[in-house]
Formats: sequence, C-alpha cells, structure tokens
Amino acid sequence: EVTVEADGYKRYEAEVAISAGLTEELSISLIPSGGGGGGGGGSPGRISKIAFVGGALVTAGLGFGIAYSGLQVRGKLTDDKEARWNDLSTGNPDAYNAITEGANGRTVPGSCEKAERYDGQGDASLTAFIKACKAGEDGATTTNLFIAGTAVAALATMYFGYHGWIIHGERQSQERDSKNDDRKKKSKGRQVVVVPQWTKESLGAGLSIEF
Repeated sequence: EVTVEADGYKRYEAEVAISAGLTEELSISLIPSGGGGGGGGGSPGRISKIAFVGGALVTAGLGFGIAYSGLQVRGKLTDDKEARWNDLSTGNPDAYNAITEGANGRTVPGSCEKAERYDGQGDASLTAFIKACKAGEDGATTTNLFIAGTAVAALATMYFGYHGWIIHGERQSQERDSKNDDRKKKSKGRQVVVVPQWTKESLGAGLSIEF
C-alpha cells in the first residue's frame, strides 16, 4: 500500500504489486484539494467569503438607497405635497372643502384618494395636488422595496459569513486534526520490515528500515 500526502492536495492511496527482486516505478499526480494551506481558489469556504464581501457591499448600497429615498419622501416629496395642498385651498376652495369635509389645516387622512375621486379633476391646482400625491406614494414604495431588499441581502450576508468563517473553519480544523492523528498513528507503526525474496535458484529475505 502506497500513500502520499501533501498540504493543499488530495491524499493519494494505491496498492502496488512488486515482484521479488525487481523495482517497480510508480508515477503519481497529486490533485489540488482546494482546501489545504489556506484554501484553494474554488473551495466552498473561499466562495462563501467572497459572497459575504459582495453581500456586505450590496447591503450597504441598499442601506444608502433607504436613507436617500426615505429622506426624499419625508422631505422634498412631503413638502411638495403640502405646498400643493395649500395651493388647492386657495385655487379650488370647493374641492378643498369637499376633500377635508369641512376640516381646516394640513392634509387629512385619505386626502389623496378623495382628491382622485373628486369630480372636476381638470382644475390645475387639483391636478397638481394629485400628481404630488402619486410622487410621494411612488417614493414610499421605492423606500419599502429598498428596505425589503436590504433585509434579504443582510440575511444572505450573515449566512455566507457564518458558512465561510465558522463552518468552513471548523472543517479545516477537523481536517488538520485528522491529518495529525494519521501522522501520529504512522509514526507508531512498524519501522523494521522484512521483505521475502525468492527466485528459482535461491530463497532469502531482505531487511529495510522505514522512516
């Protein structure tokens, strides 16, 4: 039995038949394991770590999108809606009073839906208010999409980080321990080997020392 081991390569094992008194040549090509000596280019651990970095960048980008889109909704779009609402109160008092149902002040809940249903939407101030409502709703939808995408990207990033550093790290540690155990077992094995040799003319034995 022949066993060849090297860091960064898969273990090679084979059985070789050697005739008495002859020398047998064995050509061995070791296959990279992709996990020894710090991880190969295509190892699962390395792929997970790369995916973790990519996921972190995507999460950061989506987080920036949440901040930007949210500020737009809470700032510019809301201010524009309030401005169009004030324009409606002076430009079309009938529509304003119908939408507020007699209430005064800022926009009331459902004012956008009531404005869309109001008869006489050809009025410029009413049309501008409805347009501002739709812009705000679209902005809020975009922000919600950013939030959902960020949550998914964050979960994926945590998964790849856990798989790349913790799971794969434990596997590497187990592989190293297994190799160390194999080496210890081999070192305790027999070191003096008696090899019988026989031919038509003679019979004998050779003595060899294993290192």
